[in-house]
Amino acid sequence: PRDVRASLLRHDGQKNDLAPLCGPHALLDLGGIEAQWSVMREALGDAWRPAWIPVGADGAGNLLYVDADEGAVRDYAHEEGHATWGPSWAAWLRSLADALEAGELAWDREYGLMGEDADADFFGGEEWE
Repeated sequence: PRDVRASLLRHDGQKNDLAPLCGPHALLDLGGIEAQWSVMREALGDAWRPAWIPVGADGAGNLLYVDADEGAVRDYAHEEGHATWGPSWAAWLRSLADALEAGELAWDREYGLMGEDADADFFGGEEWE
């Protein structure tokens, strides 16, 4: 999707010394995206669709991905399945920026984005299959 491409051209992932930016997930650079996509296709075969582009990972097998067919941002938790976090990468990032500007979220260098309802509002979502 164009919004993912634009995002990668601007920052290409996140620095390793920062806390995860997207909930428990650190943003992947282009090499990390390619590696995670290959791992998921090898591990899950056709259950990991070619259009699912991993954009974040927590290092424990859970991923944040964008469905290139639908544009939706989804979380893949290997023990729980999939949950939709937003309608598109750009819209979801915009909601994070809006929450930061409104004081609903704050950045903590050790823990990342934090807020009272951060998990419910931004780092969770409706289950999807």
